[in-house]
Order: sequence, then structure tokens, then C-alpha cells
Amino acid sequence: MRSLPLAATLSAISIVAVLQVACSGADTSSGAPLGARGGSSQGSGNNGPGNNNGKDPGTGTGAGTDPGTPSPPPAACPAPALSVGFTDAIANIANDIGTAAGPSSNSFKVPTAADRDSFVTQVMTALVFDGSEKCPLPASYHVFSLTDHGDEVRVVAEMDATGKPAPKLFWGTFAARKQGKGTRDLIVEAPHPISDTNTETQAPAVWSTTRSEWFLLAGTHRCANTGVSGCDGTTDACGKSAPFRESDAAHSTKTAFWGMHDLLSDQTTAPFLQLHGNDATSCPEALVADGSGTYTATGFAAKMASELATQGHTVGKCGSGYPTTKCDLCALDNVEGRETAGSADACTAMGSDYSRFIHIEQHSALRSATGTQQVATAVEKVFAAR
Repeated sequence: MRSLPLAATLSAISIVAVLQVACSGADTSSGAPLGARGGSSQGSGNNGPGNNNGKDPGTGTGAGTDPGTPSPPPAACPAPALSVGFTDAIANIANDIGTAAGPSSNSFKVPTAADRDSFVTQVMTALVFDGSEKCPLPASYHVFSLTDHGDEVRVVAEMDATGKPAPKLFWGTFAARKQGKGTRDLIVEAPHPISDTNTETQAPAVWSTTRSEWFLLAGTHRCANTGVSGCDGTTDACGKSAPFRESDAAHSTKTAFWGMHDLLSDQTTAPFLQLHGNDATSCPEALVADGSGTYTATGFAAKMASELATQGHTVGKCGSGYPTTKCDLCALDNVEGRETAGSADACTAMGSDYSRFIHIEQHSALRSATGTQQVATAVEKVFAAR
């Protein structure tokens, strides 16, 4: 996990003030996809993400700049209005993933760790509703604003203002809802779009209906790249049983999806709801886990299991009857769960506190329109609105 001097609980509206401090010493290596990073050295040190205290050649007072020439003020991060609604925009992106980032397409451009971390810091800044901070996103990425259920929403994605996808890097899509009365301090994630059929439409629908505050969608099919992630475990999701691929957002720390999850783990206290799908007849309709391998009756995962069972679904509880030899989808090797649990290396080691992570494996019925509404209803009962 990141070691940043951050307050315990931060909202989307207040987090930028901390980023100004935390990112003042961020890496400014010129890793290819990110292009220009850094910014002004002018003022009292309230630099935007990636500034490295003004030591950005050509823009501050570091190498390559006349020390006597005042630096320009940081560029703002405007968010023009998106002409389509949130779920429609995500549906467009998901369709593009299906055609351009499918299995073995090698579409995912793997960032260096420094570029991954710099990118997600820029995304976080772009998702804050202030708009005054510099957010030098890669050229293919843009930040947009829209209204969803009366709430102000910001979206960072590889698309244009009409909602048409224009991906180059396939690093994912990220959104934030401005905190307000009736919103929920919850992060909804879809790490396996297209692969786990309909989760790419279910997750944004649940996020929108419940007015949750953060949203993460992986940028490719989990099997998009042929390179391996280097993390624990194997899967037959891409064919024969083999190590997890580097494009598998739930099992790779190389993705921006993982990087954003990591950042939110450290900078908020919000729980994470990660939605998955399977068609294993040996598994129940919903298999609920927190990634620890144990069952805690008072935890968020247990409460979601109870609510789904109340709606008539067969529900399995990891740590209480599961995993079994034929149904072992309990997220023990999920890198997001491990990261939030405090693992020193989410790729290879378990964490210790899994109270913020909820992992739900679902049969197709729960991923249908009716099932999605039932999941949203369960969320509304388990997670209190502000």
C-alpha cells in the first residue's frame, strides 16, 4: 500500500487538498504514454499531481528553464459536459472492449509502475469537483461531467464528448459522484468486463441506482494480453489452466485499475464492491466473499449474503461451507482484496484486514436486469446513504 500522509476519511470534494501535498514529490520520469507531467514551481508549493516540487524541465525553475523567467500558473482541469448518460457511456465503452480488446488482442499497453502510479494520481485529481488543479492526462484520456440522479458526476475515459470510445492505452474508465445527501460511500468495481458477461453493464447500473461515489471499470477483457501477471494462482478462464494474464485486473498489479483501487484504499475509508460472474453449476447463484478465507457474520460481505438470500437466491458464504473442490471462487488471490487488506505485496501475499472488501460471484440470473436491481436493493439496505 502507498505510504502517504493522508487523513483517514476523504471525500471526492476534499481529496484534492491532500493530493497537492502528497504528490509534490511524485515521480516525474518521462515514461512514454504520459507525456508531459509536472507543472509550475510558482507559489507556495501547492503543485498539481506529478509536479516534483517544480523540477519539471521547461515548465518550472529546474533544468532547461531560465531561472529569471516566471513559471506560468498551472493549467486547470476542465470537464466539458458529456452528451450521453452515464450508463450509456459505459455501455459504449464496454462494446468497444468487446471488439477491440478481446482475448489475445494484446490491446492493453502495459505501463511502468511509475507511469501507472502517476496516471492514477492524475485521474484522482481530474475526478475532484474543484476543476482548478492541473491533471495532465495521457492524450487519449479526457475528463467529462454529467448529471446522474441529480448528482454531479465526473468521468475519466478514453472517449470523446459524444460518448464515442477512442482507446489507445486501454487503461480503464473511472468515475466519481459528488458527495451529497443520499449518496453512498461505496466503490463499485467491474474488473472483468465482457469476460464475466453483463458485469460491464451491471456494475454501472448498480452504481447509478445506489448513487455510490466511486466507479472503476477495467480497460480490457481479462484475457486480452498473452503476457503473464506474475501474481499467485492460475485460471482456466482463457483456455487451459495457466497463470493469470497481465491484463486480468483482479489478478494483476500492472493495471491502472489496480493502481486506482490502491489509491482509493489509502485515501478513503470506503468499502469496495467487486462484481463477478460465473456459470459453474457447482457454485450457488451468489458466492460472497471478503477475500480472507474466513466468514465474519457482522461484516459487509455477510450482510450482502443475507440480503441476497432474503430475495430468494441460493447464496454461498466463503469461509462457511466454501470454497469446495468444485467451487473455489473465494477471491483468496484477488489483488484488490489483498491490497485493501494491507498486504505488503498484493501479487504474492495475503493481507490481514478484509473488512472493506466484498467480492460477489454471480450466476447469469443475478446479472440480468432483474438480478441487477436485486443487487442494487441489497446494496441500499447494507450501505447507508449519507
